[in-house]
Amino acid sequence: MSDQHQHQEKKTTLPEQEGATPNMQKISSTDATTKRTKRNFAGVSTKGVSTSSDISEESVVLNNGKLMLVLGATSDIARATINEFAKQGWSFHLAARSEDQLQQLADDISVRTGKSVSYSYFDAVEMGIDEMQGFWQHVLEGDPVPDSKPETAPQLELDALFCAVGMLGDQVAAQSDALLTQHMMQANFTGLLPVLAAAADYFEARQAGHIIVISSVAGDRGRGSNYVYGAAKAGLSAYLSGLRVRLNASKVQVLTVLPGFVKTKMVAGLQLPGMLTITPEQAAADIMQAVHKGKDKLYTKWWWFFIMLIIKHIPERIFKRLRNL
Repeated sequence: MSDQHQHQEKKTTLPEQEGATPNMQKISSTDATTKRTKRNFAGVSTKGVSTSSDISEESVVLNNGKLMLVLGATSDIARATINEFAKQGWSFHLAARSEDQLQQLADDISVRTGKSVSYSYFDAVEMGIDEMQGFWQHVLEGDPVPDSKPETAPQLELDALFCAVGMLGDQVAAQSDALLTQHMMQANFTGLLPVLAAAADYFEARQAGHIIVISSVAGDRGRGSNYVYGAAKAGLSAYLSGLRVRLNASKVQVLTVLPGFVKTKMVAGLQLPGMLTITPEQAAADIMQAVHKGKDKLYTKWWWFFIMLIIKHIPERIFKRLRNL
């Protein structure tokens, strides 16, 4: 999703990625600024609408009238998940940092489905609370362009929020860089809360909806190799657990997705264990099935439930010696 630089250690440990942003290089708190993308862009792709008569029968999907907001839409797992839901007739509002990537993705979905696809800027680290509240309102108004007139914009009914935002980060760098630690916490947890809270209020009032969030198995237990990232994901998973309790009576599904090894851009160059590694498409199929079944928690693939069950039950006196786990 992000244009942040990638940096990966050439070793394989337990999976850290959740199909969101690539790893960020060390950010020095003495640096003037970090590289920023263009902010507050927005648009609508209608590339497939005018040519819908030319779309092959295999490409035409149902129009079920349901709308999904996708945060971190340009990540590999998000793209695959969008494809799964598009086959079921869903429409989308896409949000991420890169305008070029979002426009290309929106054009692709529009051409394949014959629907217009809206998109806009979202950054869990750079955006403030006021900006996020404005972002949420623009999504609901049905016109993501900030300069449009609110009184003329149709109010849309949102049916699902899918969040694939996150940042792996660099554990070693974060140990001596408070700014990087803060950014990792924001990208993986605290920076997502304004939108998650707004979605919770919205779906609670509607008495229906889906909140689908990619967390990580790294949050199941703190490990020496990635405890900053793991702590952020642990916080996110705990937040979703409490949110699930709150929204249960309102018939709102809160699905926590916990991927294992997934072959994405974020782990390019790493040697992953073939038998434990899946594709984004496999993860997306699991997510779709979990939504249909109304599940609360999803380990993908299923064997990660048992792997993490073992890891969580290793006695602390032994676990603290496993520095490379």
